[in-house]
Amino acid sequence: MTTYSAANLELAPSGVLIINPADAARLAVAEGGLLKVTGPAGSTSGKVMISAKVPAGLLTASDHFAALNIQQIMPAGVNCAPITAVKA
Repeated sequence: MTTYSAANLELAPSGVLIINPADAARLAVAEGGLLKVTGPAGSTSGKVMISAKVPAGLLTASDHFAALNIQQIMPAGVNCAPITAVKA
């Protein structure tokens, strides 16, 4: 429902892949750069947001942005899965 809110979309108009600064450095990707992530059920690409709030080795993304479609990389009924990430 948050994608139907003009106020929310003004702050965050699209989904992002949030990663730790150490992971961003390892992948040689900057804030706003693109990553391709592949999980057990598929892959998607999205812009990067760098945050120390995300532990190193993990990646997080909101699942309600249709353009990012992060759900497509996850097996049904799962909210955490191993992925690979590469600079797109």
